[in-house]
Amino acid sequence: MNAISPPAPTPIPISAPCPASAVSGKSPSSGCSSRGLAARLAAMKKRALLVLLSLLPLPAQAADSAWVQATAHGFEARLVTAEASCPTLHTATGDSVMTVRAPANANFPLVCVAPLPGGTTSATVAGITLPVPSADPQRILVLGDTGCRIKGAALQACNDPGQWPFPQLAAAAARLKPDLVIHVGDYLYRESACPPGNAGCAGSPWGDNWITWLADFYTPAAPLLAAAPIVLARGNHED
Repeated sequence: MNAISPPAPTPIPISAPCPASAVSGKSPSSGCSSRGLAARLAAMKKRALLVLLSLLPLPAQAADSAWVQATAHGFEARLVTAEASCPTLHTATGDSVMTVRAPANANFPLVCVAPLPGGTTSATVAGITLPVPSADPQRILVLGDTGCRIKGAALQACNDPGQWPFPQLAAAAARLKPDLVIHVGDYLYRESACPPGNAGCAGSPWGDNWITWLADFYTPAAPLLAAAPIVLARGNHED
């Protein structure tokens, strides 16, 4: 397969400088008046910024992650998406357009949110079926400290299910069909790069970014997020 080179950035046109009289505002030319010069400089800065932004790494592209989260204001549908805008939340009681909770940046995709109407019996967003809250939850599952530790000399073998069993535990817990899941915090433990030659954590992402959050929580926890609404508490790793 032939390598594909990235497209070259669009050249930024640089106009000839205005005469000194223009800077002092004495030139009658609108293109070289002080106001015209400022406008042209602003346009050049804007074009330069667009070129620089095009060279930055894009947010991690991955399948959408969606869940129902218990908050102080009730249950909310949450969605992390690679799309440019928030989609519509469809429920048995009506539809609503999700709003932006956090805009996309170089490390994270777009995060969307919408309140989940009380008493709704079904909800979907971006083709994902969401769990709906139980009016009287009886089966409550509690867990925490689920991340795989990679920090300095502490090198957990994240690639070994025997050393980091969270994916298997999450799948087994989902089969218990809980009404509510409570995570007491500490989701992200991959704080350092895996050293070269370490097969136990080879290929692991690290740092506070979406790829690492996917690896440490959202991908292994996907069965649980699909099974029941969740309470997400902050641990010391989230401070």
